[in-house]
Amino acid sequence: MIHRMQEQFHRLARQKVTAALLACLAWVLLSGPAGAQSQMGEPRDINFKVLNATTGEPGTLERLQIEYLSVRLEPVFDIRPSGSEFEVEDVPLKDRGKYLVTAWYRGVPYFWSIRGQKLVEDTTTLHVFDITRDLQNVHIPGMTILFRKGTSLVELEYMINVENAEQPQRTVLGDDYTFEMALPDGARDVEATYSRGPEPLPVPTMSLGGGRYGLLVPLTSGRNQIRVTASLPWRDGLEFEVGSNLVVAEWGFMVSPENLDVQAYELEPNDDTPVPGYLRFKGPALDAERTFDIRVNKGVPAGPKEDVFTEEVPDEELSDAAAEAGEDEDEGLPLALQILPIVLIIILLAARRRKAKNAKKAE
Repeated sequence: MIHRMQEQFHRLARQKVTAALLACLAWVLLSGPAGAQSQMGEPRDINFKVLNATTGEPGTLERLQIEYLSVRLEPVFDIRPSGSEFEVEDVPLKDRGKYLVTAWYRGVPYFWSIRGQKLVEDTTTLHVFDITRDLQNVHIPGMTILFRKGTSLVELEYMINVENAEQPQRTVLGDDYTFEMALPDGARDVEATYSRGPEPLPVPTMSLGGGRYGLLVPLTSGRNQIRVTASLPWRDGLEFEVGSNLVVAEWGFMVSPENLDVQAYELEPNDDTPVPGYLRFKGPALDAERTFDIRVNKGVPAGPKEDVFTEEVPDEELSDAAAEAGEDEDEGLPLALQILPIVLIIILLAARRRKAKNAKKAE
């Protein structure tokens, strides 16, 4: 029996060793290229075609990038293709995976979100556009300016919508800057981004002097969202301008804290949708190159609020107040009315004394 138990023990040990060796081998195989492909997807060949949508003619890209959209962007490939039609081989793709395709044409990135199955089913056409510097068909349909005063600094934030209505469709992009806007004198830490693709992209800015700044942003067809931030030292009576070399159809001004005093001709209070902690104003439409002046004063410090209708008053204070009120009323009466009670008392006493004398004589 002991001999049989030893054989079973050795057999079990050999099985465990074999299983361990197989597990190690599988780990090594999955850690190699084949394992990476199975995680990213099966290798596929995908085809692209580049079309200039402005002219209808073929185009060529400067750069093409594909990233897998999961918890974060994971690079799949980044190439410099040649020709208007080309194939990219052995691209690991998942049929149900979502991919971000970014194509650079004349320095402008264009974005598409495409499923893996769509990429492998047929040739993917990438539409790009011509470039123009002309601002004739570009305007600002809406802009909001946030003015937040701190202890010594003012934080400014501009949220700007820029509409490109070029026909046929073209991207508007300048050489040094695309369009310009007004910022307060002394503005610093000026930064700008525009929202295209999965994350905001930085926009180069340049000071043009006189409180004007140029933004080198590609304005693609349709609406473009731009955010500009800046700061400047706070001072009482701070003045700054609002405006652009584009038409501004509508714009709003929001100020915090609420006790600041805002002075500007044609600036109207906007209480339709109040925002806690902010004063809201609506500005007039601005023609291109027109500037609008705003002055912000420190205002009156906000004091504690008292509810004069529900606050209880001590009885002593009520008594004192009543006494004071009586004194005030007496002081306000004519002299004849003030001595009238005394006269009436004297008359009553005299009448009583006379009645007593008459009664005594009758006895």
